[in-house]
Amino acid sequence: MDGMAGREAWDLRLGELSGLGRRRNPASGETELLAVGDRGTDIAALPVGEAGRLPRDRRHRKVADRFEVRGLPEDLTRSDGQSDWEGVAGDAAGHIFVLRETGSTVLVVSPTFEYERSVALRWETSAEETLESLLLLSDGHLLSACQGRPLKLLEFAAPGEPPVGPSAVLPADQALQLPPGSELECVATWEIPTDRVRSANDLATYGDHLFLISSVSRAIARFRLPAPGSDALEPAGVRDLPKEVAAGRDEKAEGLLVDGRLGVLVGVDRGPGGRGAELYELGGAGTD
Repeated sequence: MDGMAGREAWDLRLGELSGLGRRRNPASGETELLAVGDRGTDIAALPVGEAGRLPRDRRHRKVADRFEVRGLPEDLTRSDGQSDWEGVAGDAAGHIFVLRETGSTVLVVSPTFEYERSVALRWETSAEETLESLLLLSDGHLLSACQGRPLKLLEFAAPGEPPVGPSAVLPADQALQLPPGSELECVATWEIPTDRVRSANDLATYGDHLFLISSVSRAIARFRLPAPGSDALEPAGVRDLPKEVAAGRDEKAEGLLVDGRLGVLVGVDRGPGGRGAELYELGGAGTD
């Protein structure tokens, strides 16, 4: 697959961006882009206009609103203040779900950015394996990517629940109903069958495909979603990122969102003290 040409870019002033997601804003009823970073405990939000466009980046105005998550317990930040947030997703009720790498924990955040509770994700793991990204599935299930060798997708659900599979993405007009317990366990895994991507930093779905962004390979891989009952992902191609996106020594492509109206959006971790664009629009070609 050929490389993509970049179009628009935004400076979110977030710092070390690590994940992209979306939700329905409960006040406006409109779709809202979400972004988190792994250093701070605030969430950046950008409204998606009626035409399916994000506001243009202007130096004279604030493009994204940033909201500090209130009421976080002290044990959910490291002693140096770093959040270790690696993924974000939202639902039709406006709730936000944040994946914290340390402890493999999902934070449940209210529509008004207040901490509600935590859910631990349990699976057989080694010290070298960590979770990246978060996607919401039906029946209160969650999907994440395992950063290790081999790269894998993991589905989490309440103990004893059967898997629903990566194709059972929570519809945009529904709220996620997480089970009441404090833990979810891994109920299914899928290996990621390609040597073209050497890391899994964020996931997205569109149509009957799953998309994965790799910061190490500077590429976006596309896979056909497995049929119910199947444990195989089929690679459908890999696109290299444009040379101007995450090309610096301290820049990593760590966020991904694929949408029929917004196209392909890539979030960039610019490293401590980095300045400039953190969000790039790559057009709609990647959704084909």
